Amino acid sequence: MNADQPDGWDWFEESREPGTATQVQDAFVRAFASDAGRQVLAFLRQITIDRRLPPDAPEPLLRFVEGQRGLVAQIERLAAPKPQ
Repeated sequence: MNADQPDGWDWFEESREPGTATQVQDAFVRAFASDAGRQVLAFLRQITIDRRLPPDAPEPLLRFVEGQRGLVAQIERLAAPKPQ
């Protein structure tokens, strides 16, 4: 591949811009710090992470729910205030 042409995997790597990750986490902390934000997070946790599926749940449903759980867990990680 040419050096100035993306190889198609650029979307997979984290942003290299300085401060971007910190700015995003700060935005998550601000968005979910209110009572309403905590209520939204509690609801998302209830319908995803705390959800139990029956033993005979089909594999596509298991994969779908695991994807949801992963996303909510990531939101919770980003929304947690940074230790001082």
